[in-house]
Amino acid sequence: MAARVNIRGTAGIVLLGLILTAECASAACSFRPERTAGLPATPLASTSVTPTPEEQAMLVWLKLSDGHFGTPKEREDLRTLEDRLESTIAEHEIGQFDGNEVGDGWYTLYIYGPSTDRLGEVLLPIVQVARPPAGSYAIKRYGPPGAREVRIDL
Repeated sequence: MAARVNIRGTAGIVLLGLILTAECASAACSFRPERTAGLPATPLASTSVTPTPEEQAMLVWLKLSDGHFGTPKEREDLRTLEDRLESTIAEHEIGQFDGNEVGDGWYTLYIYGPSTDRLGEVLLPIVQVARPPAGSYAIKRYGPPGAREVRIDL
């Protein structure tokens, strides 16, 4: 069974850096160490965003080509998509990108804001242009965990 790596917050990013550095002995690896530059040497206890009751979420589940971490090219393409989404979120001031989780054949993006409908309206067209693999989907959550959710197949 493949491991699932939680990359939310500083500790998760440092963990991913260690995993990918060990995994990336070849020049074909697409790991970009600059994404962890400037992080404290000692990870903080928790830096992930926990939505307040009025915050909503959009979780994007992107299917990878294998049951593990996907290919280096897939991860590179998904990081490019992630960067595009993050800049669009900032440009439209619609919420906050909170990171990703990679493993078990999925690349999951965590996005929070005051309106999941607005997040979907602005961000899902960008995800669609990236042509996500069959089986990929988004979840619009209308409040904290346990609130009403709507699944959108991508």
